[in-house]
Amino acid sequence: MRVAGLLQQCAPKSGPLFFNAASRDGTKLLSFWLNEIEPLAWVVYEPGNFQLVVPGSSGARESIADLALIEIANQAEPGRWV
Repeated sequence: MRVAGLLQQCAPKSGPLFFNAASRDGTKLLSFWLNEIEPLAWVVYEPGNFQLVVPGSSGARESIADLALIEIANQAEPGRWV
């Protein structure tokens, strides 16, 4: 599912600027500007886990293979990429 569709279904309150995501084991946390990620990213289900895929990003920002958390927030995760 496109992240834009997911956000439309959740209807977050206006004002949040950041999209924070984390892996199930907590070793990978990413923060993006919400307007940057909304039109690009996908949440994909593969048997046993969810995955965040961010086309156009490279390296460590490209995806989270074992996605456990998505947070729409007013601030980025401390010490994470934005």
